[in-house]
Amino acid sequence: MPRCVTKWKPCPGTYKINTDATIDVVGNLVGFGIVIRDSEGAVIGSCIQQVLATYSPQVAELVGIYRGLLFAYESGVLNDVLESEAQLVVNWLNKGVSFLSEVGVILDDIYHLLGLLLSSSVCFVPRTANQVAHQLAKMDLSSSTGLYWIEDFPPCVRLLVASECSEPLVLVSC
Repeated sequence: MPRCVTKWKPCPGTYKINTDATIDVVGNLVGFGIVIRDSEGAVIGSCIQQVLATYSPQVAELVGIYRGLLFAYESGVLNDVLESEAQLVVNWLNKGVSFLSEVGVILDDIYHLLGLLLSSSVCFVPRTANQVAHQLAKMDLSSSTGLYWIEDFPPCVRLLVASECSEPLVLVSC
């Protein structure tokens, strides 16, 4: 299974997509946070989305990954690495598994989107390497609509983005 290091810089011409999902069981809400960065670490786009649902954690993370890939595809970002802290889900995607359930339907949709991208991979990263997407997902639970930023991000994650960009980045092999 591909495993990305905590801090890294994608190869030139490659984009990094981080996704996360947060569940509010009491309110039956699921919040999604997505951030896309270029090979220099600059934010290409970010968004928060919310749905009224009672998803399991795995389904929530899969839907978040699907929404992240769709956001990237619709933004013209076709050469990317997607990072998620949901290790079980990342394992499913990298093994190409399928299920006869709601999970299988979402997996099939993700496989379809991955096939539309020029080059893509899905990597597991620990929560410490997914802080911006995590904070965006939590932020969305308090928002009533989806919000999108192009070449920007909300002020609540400004310090996280700045701290990640100011730290040394490791270049993965191209």
